[in-house]
Amino acid sequence: MMNLQIVLVYFLVVDWWFCETASLENGTKNSTSEKRLFCGNDIGNESFQTSEFESALPRKKWISELFYEAQTAFRLNPNVNVECKRDFNFFKLHIRNQSTWAVKMLESSEWPLVGILHGVVDHMGNYDECLSISSYGIDGQYCLVEAMYNYSDALHSEVVEMPDEKISSWEVVTLYGKNPIRINRKKLRFAVCIPSSCTPTDLKISLDNTLHPIFNAHELNITINVDPVLCKIRDKPARPLGYYIVRNLFGAIFFLVICSTLYDVVTFTGVEMKTEGGPKKHLIKDISKSLSIKENFRKLTKHNFPCEQTGIHFVKVLSMIQIIIGHHITLAIFPFPLSDAFLAEQQFSKLTPLLSRLEILNVFFLISGFLTFHLDFSQMLKGGIIFLLTRISNRWMRMIPTFTFIVLYAIYVFPYIGDGPLWNYRTMTEANNCKESWLPIVFLISNFVNPEKSCLIFGWYITADIQLAIIGGILLYIFTKNRKNGVFAMVLTFITAITMTFFFTFTKQLPGIVRFYFDKTKDILNDEGFYYVYMATSTRCGPYLLGFMTAYLLDILRQKKIKFTHTQMYLFSFISILFGEAVTIYGSSFYMFNKKYNAFENALYSALSPTLLVLKYAIIGLVYFTSGLGIFTKLVEWKVWIPLGRLSYSVFLINIPVLLHHVSSQRRPVSLTNTLNVVFWIIGDPILIYFLGLIFHLFIEAPILNLNAAIRRRLLKCLHDHNSTSQNLGNKSQSSKNKGE
Repeated sequence: MMNLQIVLVYFLVVDWWFCETASLENGTKNSTSEKRLFCGNDIGNESFQTSEFESALPRKKWISELFYEAQTAFRLNPNVNVECKRDFNFFKLHIRNQSTWAVKMLESSEWPLVGILHGVVDHMGNYDECLSISSYGIDGQYCLVEAMYNYSDALHSEVVEMPDEKISSWEVVTLYGKNPIRINRKKLRFAVCIPSSCTPTDLKISLDNTLHPIFNAHELNITINVDPVLCKIRDKPARPLGYYIVRNLFGAIFFLVICSTLYDVVTFTGVEMKTEGGPKKHLIKDISKSLSIKENFRKLTKHNFPCEQTGIHFVKVLSMIQIIIGHHITLAIFPFPLSDAFLAEQQFSKLTPLLSRLEILNVFFLISGFLTFHLDFSQMLKGGIIFLLTRISNRWMRMIPTFTFIVLYAIYVFPYIGDGPLWNYRTMTEANNCKESWLPIVFLISNFVNPEKSCLIFGWYITADIQLAIIGGILLYIFTKNRKNGVFAMVLTFITAITMTFFFTFTKQLPGIVRFYFDKTKDILNDEGFYYVYMATSTRCGPYLLGFMTAYLLDILRQKKIKFTHTQMYLFSFISILFGEAVTIYGSSFYMFNKKYNAFENALYSALSPTLLVLKYAIIGLVYFTSGLGIFTKLVEWKVWIPLGRLSYSVFLINIPVLLHHVSSQRRPVSLTNTLNVVFWIIGDPILIYFLGLIFHLFIEAPILNLNAAIRRRLLKCLHDHNSTSQNLGNKSQSSKNKGE
């Protein structure tokens, strides 16, 4: 007994010492709160009074507790349809008996009970278990419910980097909701498995009746949305007629390509067809050669240009891999459910330099502008306006027909070949976007008409590429007439383009870069900066014209036979890379939430950064084409880059559908905890995409290009024959007239 009294006296002394020390040393609001917590409600009271402590901290239930209470109390609204009410009552009867099908329906649901504060906002349940239910005429229906709650007395204090663990969890949720680099904890999705006889509206009404009273009692407001697209039953959806037409079209193409390949292998192995046989034989030869896998693979790997141009393919491959990885992060990881979102948030600051590199797509505009002058200038001198029109039509035929096959696949096939909780939502969204934006892309006006509906996100690129091909062709034509006028027109076009970008960014108060935050990537197309600046042709005009100017300067350097020494070569390359990295790092500063917005700074960076970020490629390109790259020349001119570089357009077209297929079919949130798995995941996708790009190239892209070239040759031949015939007839007529005289 004496020992117990000594222990009690000891704890009272320690308690008194702690309270006095806290008040003397800190004297702050936090220390006062601390003292109230441990010393009682009155500052001068040294004893711990349980009743006062409870009155100081009234009991407020946490979100997960409220959802647990709601899950237990969930009942159908009396106004639901009769079949739904009957099946649900049958379910309640069988859950008491622990019937297998009823237990499956219960446990395949997942209400938000764990990890909300840690960023787990998507609770996916067990999709396959729910859809496997089929007993007593009752089938399971999986619904992913969207819920948004708001604390009535939420605090509006300043955002802190890492909230103090002693502040209220409600305040933490509020602070995270204000910070865009955090996932909004107030928006939740959870899985509910119900009988298929219940409609999404029935579920919404019932959830409203259950959740509102419980949440309102704790000063919380909650909004429930049950999107029919996020509800799924086991029955396969009715496929439209377009699905069968497009599927048979792809099947017919596959059959023709295989047959043409066999015909090519059997008939033309080692021997070219003789000219005998007439037009019919020539037509069969043209078609078989155009569709043959053997012939197209030979063309793909053929090295029929100077070694220096292999360097362009090297840059293409390097850039395309970066684009695939960037798409994977921003379109496949950020917007989709994460099981350890808090880890991703902590690492976000390390990713901002990588996210700032997503302008790497400008490298392809740089290359396009470079090749416009480098390859087409001499032909423009000969062909004039006819070559200009031919060049524009060839570019349209190069891009649009191949893209059309991807559009048909996205609209009519893609939504019906997979499954998953988010499958319908993602695929149907892309299908609807493609339906609305396909024709504007064909007519090159998609960046003016419904830009927020860009097909498969990259539809804007097709429009911008062809529009710049038209601008580049006109500038090239001016150059052939007068070089000074050409330089003036090019500079004027560049100034106009960056002025437009500056104007839109400044007047609409947009950020200097498109910021790929977690929540924003879920609907990136509706971001003003994305469709006013990122997708605008004016933004891409700078890199294109820089490539055009690089080819022009290269022509001058070669005429004057100027070459760089090894020291100059490495120095210029190093400085240009350093400058490019500096621009990238500066761009990542726009991700800082606490950075004060400066309209002029953001507008200036938005206007100039696309050109400055690819300036290093232009400088290194000049060095490479005039003097080589020293020890790196063999790597850059490795022949393996040639076929990989030629696959760039096919890879670009299919990379988004492949990524969407991969993530839309996931049943559980993605985990980023195992770094090695994430690395293999990101590395594996480029390999898979390049392999599928090869298949797409051999079966779709190459045959289209070959048939287009064959048709163009036949038209030119017919035109030439017609002109020759007319000329011969004219000569004969003139000869007869002369004889008559």
